[in-house]
Amino acid sequence: MKAAGLTGSGQVKSPKLWWPRGMGDPNLYIFRVEISSPDGQIVDQYDEEFGFRSVTYDNHQMYINNKPFYCIGFGMHEDSEGLH
Repeated sequence: MKAAGLTGSGQVKSPKLWWPRGMGDPNLYIFRVEISSPDGQIVDQYDEEFGFRSVTYDNHQMYINNKPFYCIGFGMHEDSEGLH
């Protein structure tokens, strides 16, 4: 079996943006890669969910998709062991 690296690119015209909770729908897309045998049978498949969004900030405010966003926290409790 011989393997070679592959690259590619693509475009999504007018994608629906991903939004955090309370700001809109968290629109997600699925990127799928399939490997098939010479006879067309799919032998492996990889799916990755992703969303389109922009994150920017200035000295006073964070923005998601050019809308002001206030971060009220996040759930990283599994990383806080020993910080009691």
